[in-house]
Amino acid sequence: MRGREGLGLCWLILATQLWLSSAKQRGVDEERMTQILDTLLDKVNYDNRVRPFYNGKPVVVKVGYWILSVDSIDVVNMDFTVDLFLRQEWVDPRLDHGLNETIYLGHRVMQKIWTPDSYFLNAKTAKMHHVTTPNQMTLIAPMGVVKYNTRVTVKAACTIDLRSFPMDQQNCPLVLESYGYDRSHIVYHWEGNATDGLPFVPNRMRIMPQYSLVRLTLSREWHQYIIGNFSAVVAVFSIERSYTYFLTHVYGTSCVIVFISWMGFVIPPDQTAARIAVGVTTLLTQVTVINILNSSMPKVSYVKSIDKFLISCLIFVFLSLIEYCVILILDGKRTRRHQQHTDTANTHETIEPTKEADQPWPNNEACQIGKQEERKFLHCTDKLLLRKRFREWTFSDSFLAGIDQTALLVFPLTFVLFHILYWMGFLE
Repeated sequence: MRGREGLGLCWLILATQLWLSSAKQRGVDEERMTQILDTLLDKVNYDNRVRPFYNGKPVVVKVGYWILSVDSIDVVNMDFTVDLFLRQEWVDPRLDHGLNETIYLGHRVMQKIWTPDSYFLNAKTAKMHHVTTPNQMTLIAPMGVVKYNTRVTVKAACTIDLRSFPMDQQNCPLVLESYGYDRSHIVYHWEGNATDGLPFVPNRMRIMPQYSLVRLTLSREWHQYIIGNFSAVVAVFSIERSYTYFLTHVYGTSCVIVFISWMGFVIPPDQTAARIAVGVTTLLTQVTVINILNSSMPKVSYVKSIDKFLISCLIFVFLSLIEYCVILILDGKRTRRHQQHTDTANTHETIEPTKEADQPWPNNEACQIGKQEERKFLHCTDKLLLRKRFREWTFSDSFLAGIDQTALLVFPLTFVLFHILYWMGFLE
């Protein structure tokens, strides 16, 4: 029993000695790290106002993103918002600590070392996050390699073209360059000289409620100003709109409105109130759909693709109302014509017959002239008879009913043809 107690006491003493040794070693490392940082950041030896290699080559700043979200694309204000981690890496030989490890530092050290004055050229507003502490991280790797990481939310300007709306794809750039150093002082590169930025975006962030990120193209540019040429890196977000919502709520609704307007073709023409109600209601409903859609869109000078569809549907609805107006006009003329025939039949005039004996007997010349006049009279009579029959057919019940039957066939076929041409335009 005593042997076990002695063995346990030995293990306790050994563990205590190891802990004290580790603490002593840790204390030495912390003290050494403090000395290294004090030496590196001593204002006598290090001036954070001067860039590395000031009298030599430009500082190469490698840039990388990690996209947290692409929140919204505002088609009215022509901008988009992106939340990201911004990574920058450069070499500062003055910060070579001589260790084979990377020193992890917080945000406070950023005030003591030189950092590139990078800014987003097309940013409308931007902010850095400070909850619960400034979201910044600094690493100093061997050979003076400085790695700086911060979280930024940027609302950037984007020229949006809505000609193909809602099957459109927008290309929104995010441009980063130095504010005060031209390309003789700072040159920007993408990490690994990459041209495809999709690895910067998590898969779950590539699909948004209304959009999908299909490409992220990386490139370098030179921007010329009065004071010099500046290096810049550009990330172009190719964002494709998800048009399923518009298919169901706009295209589908407009098609249903057009279908309802055709219900007037099967309503008897004498049901004036019903047919007028269908035509006017569908017309006003289609106008409302157009106004609701355009109320959330910018006032552009060109015609959007969805406008072509909605206006075409409005024309179909309007033509269905015009078709009934034509029927009403023809029916009104038929009624007046029937009334005139009735009045004529009720009015009889007595004409005294001419006695044949009192008429002179025609000679041969008169007979020849009479035959010519008779032929002219018969020809005119045939024309008048054809016109009379055409008018009688035009004002008949069968003709008026045939207008509705023809419209019930022509309108759907024309609407289908319009759909084929419209959607083929998108495929092209």
